[in-house]
Amino acid sequence: MKGVFWSFVQSIGMRVITASVFFLLARLLAPEAFGLVAYAQVFINFAHIFANQGFGNAIIQRKELEKAHLDTAFWSHFAVSSIIALISVFSAHAIADIFEEPEIAPIIQVLAITFVVQSFISVQMSILLRKLDFKVLALRGMVVVCISSAIGVGMALAGYGVWSLIGQQLSAGIANAIILWGISDWRPSFNFSWRCFRELFSFSVNEMGSNLLRFLGGNTDRFLLGYSVGEEILGYYSLALKIINILLELTIETSRKVALPAFSKIQHQPERVLSYFYQATRYTNYLTIPVFAMLAFLAPQIMPLVFGPQWKDSAILLQILCVIGILQPIVQYNTTVMTALGKPRWQFYVSLVNMVGKTLLFLLVASYGVLYVCTAYDLVTLLTVPISLYCIYRLINLQIGTYLKQYVIPMGGIVLAILCAWSVEHWLGVLPIPLLDIAAKGLLIAGLYLGFVAIMAQDDRRWVMEIVTEFLEKKRKKKTA
Repeated sequence: MKGVFWSFVQSIGMRVITASVFFLLARLLAPEAFGLVAYAQVFINFAHIFANQGFGNAIIQRKELEKAHLDTAFWSHFAVSSIIALISVFSAHAIADIFEEPEIAPIIQVLAITFVVQSFISVQMSILLRKLDFKVLALRGMVVVCISSAIGVGMALAGYGVWSLIGQQLSAGIANAIILWGISDWRPSFNFSWRCFRELFSFSVNEMGSNLLRFLGGNTDRFLLGYSVGEEILGYYSLALKIINILLELTIETSRKVALPAFSKIQHQPERVLSYFYQATRYTNYLTIPVFAMLAFLAPQIMPLVFGPQWKDSAILLQILCVIGILQPIVQYNTTVMTALGKPRWQFYVSLVNMVGKTLLFLLVASYGVLYVCTAYDLVTLLTVPISLYCIYRLINLQIGTYLKQYVIPMGGIVLAILCAWSVEHWLGVLPIPLLDIAAKGLLIAGLYLGFVAIMAQDDRRWVMEIVTEFLEKKRKKKTA
């Protein structure tokens, strides 16, 4: 349980800090800065797939681990990373010419340092993960985030522009490496074993393939947009998509980590799996549907207020992409159940369909502009939903009518709440202070939504009250003990 707690601390704590700093940097920097980094990051992320080689998870997974495995993984990673770093430095101008953006050449050359830095992190991190030393990892992560955030914000305030984002990334990697080598007692020997390399690579090659698929699905849009419309529009798109991903991580990532082992334990009891699946879907909907629906409603006011007037054109993109925030949890929960019930290949096929669909649609619409790309993203996610649901139907005999009922109350509640807020705005107008206007609308929507759910979902309300009562009772007993 301690491991779970510290994993939760690392997951939530780091995401909250990272999100806060990202929002601050977005307010301090122009959209072009984020667009330039997004350009460079496409190449850097692609190269990292081959530099990392997937040896980290191979070390964690191995039942019998020799010191030679660690030495081999380190020197292999270091050698390949050094070669890729040199290639990146000398090919940076050619890559910049492809995008017709000469400013990204020095960015790629500086970020090439991260390949070598990562080779000093990978094995040390894997050793700690293998030992389940989550407390040390959590504290290390918090320190790294604080250091890199301070450097990034400090450089932005000092007027370094796009280089503040680069400084943040570099300082995070260097601080990570220094801390890990300080807390770990393992040091590499000058030893390389081809036998150990083959044993590690036989596992990691599959992970490299999966990572490559994820990269293609997650970066094709940025590459095509950058090539078609330029760094300013790419910056708007990157910010909107980053907000969606941050909220998805904060709302469902922790529950998905719990769902995988929970469903795995009852995988031979399909009726219980089905019951828990309905329940998990419903509780996730209670949170994600109102969050993203409210964000879509308030985005035109939130974007210029939080990030500055230079980001107002990103609001419409955020509104369109909020559809992903509602649909993505469906696909992610479905694929989690597939893995838990021993069907990881099905998950791979769903991911493959999603990646191919996004790539083809992005190729078709990128030249028409960013609005079409955002709509295509929504459409592919929507098309992936029935495919993943069919897989769940095959596994646990999903009843589509019962499944859709899990959406009725949260969807009905948030639609009613937003309609009421819109009516109030229509008749009374907007408050003169933007922050107060957003707060008033947010509180009105949240209050109406919670009231609707409390009335319409009384069984769930009683279940929540029982959990809260039990928690408070345990806390009271600890104080009196």
